[in-house]
Amino acid sequence: MPKHILYTLFSAEAWGFAGSQRFVQDISKPIDCIKPPEKGTGCTFPFFSDTEFTRINAGNIDMILEAGQVGNIGLSAGSAPTLYGHIDNLQSDTSAALLKQVIQMGSSGNNSPGGGGGGGAGGTNATVPVQAANADGVQRGLPPSSAMSFLKSRGNIPTVVLTDYQKQMSPLTSQDMDDSWDPVNTVNSIYQAASVMSQTAWLQAQGVSDATAMTPEQQAAIPSIKVDIQVVQDLLECLSRNYSCTLVDKYLNGKERATDPFFLS
Repeated sequence: MPKHILYTLFSAEAWGFAGSQRFVQDISKPIDCIKPPEKGTGCTFPFFSDTEFTRINAGNIDMILEAGQVGNIGLSAGSAPTLYGHIDNLQSDTSAALLKQVIQMGSSGNNSPGGGGGGGAGGTNATVPVQAANADGVQRGLPPSSAMSFLKSRGNIPTVVLTDYQKQMSPLTSQDMDDSWDPVNTVNSIYQAASVMSQTAWLQAQGVSDATAMTPEQQAAIPSIKVDIQVVQDLLECLSRNYSCTLVDKYLNGKERATDPFFLS
């Protein structure tokens, strides 16, 4: 592929997006390692367990796809889940083109949980629709997101933030012990967000900015880019309700790390 795909996950974002801001700072200027480690990689002072991130050129970041709040946790009873794509610069043709591609992937028919993505666990084959947040004619810009840290450093990066809200975040926020959700809708919503983002990222890495311009080979390959919905269910259960689950136990105790495809990916 002509472009690389980089996955990031930041901590401390609730405190002024501290994690993403520090990451942008670290990849934007050389790291001065005052005290190298006696063995292994990284740096002892200032401490970095690994310095592979220094290979990233901040100026080469071509586009950003971010998953925000996507679980449809605050969905009212009987309502169908929907995902919304927000763009960074309402005057940017490249951001609009990226959003168009996200929507194309969302409506492609390749992302049904029962259509090859892990056996349809969750009890439904419903595909969650994806639409532009400004489809109602209201130009809102980006919601609070890690992408803002990158755009603060360089404002011309095409960006789409995918969320489960169009106008405002759910009154029930993540990291709240009182959160509750519809298991089927939430799993399907997360599954759809992951599928759409992975397929869009793959096409972008191929140099394809419009899904209608795919080659026959790319059209044949797209349906195979699937998310394992069973892993989505397991992670949702483990990380939100039962941290002593089998999946976490395997990870913390090193079981199957050497052979389990999940832990190798």
